[in-house]
Parts: sequence; structure tokens; C-alpha cells
Amino acid sequence: MAATIRIPASAKRIFYFLQDENSRSKWDILSHGHIVQQTRSISNGCVLGNRVSVLEVKVISRRSR
Repeated sequence: MAATIRIPASAKRIFYFLQDENSRSKWDILSHGHIVQQTRSISNGCVLGNRVSVLEVKVISRRSR
């Protein structure tokens, strides 16, 4: 399953926000309280830090909250 959201900011600003691991807790909020976990990290080119991350959202049932 995939989702799309609109964020009122420039593409460059969003890129740097998502690239910064220190802002991770801020963008995890977009998962509506579910746990976001990086499952894979794939190098993308020869520049250090260029990579694609595969994220998985773990849906927490209401009973376990």
C-alpha cells in the first residue's frame, strides 16, 4: 500500500527535511501514530549518503495501545 500527501513547501526544502535523520521524529508524525521502521537502505551512486530507504509502517492495533 502507498499513500500520497501534499506538503506546502518547496521540493528542495522537503528533500533536505527528509534527508536529515535528526528530523526523523518530526516526519514520523505523518504515519498517524504508527511505528515507522527502515527495512532496507540501498546505495544509489558513488556519492556517500546517496541512498534510497525502504520504510515500513507498522500498524498498531487499538488493543495493544
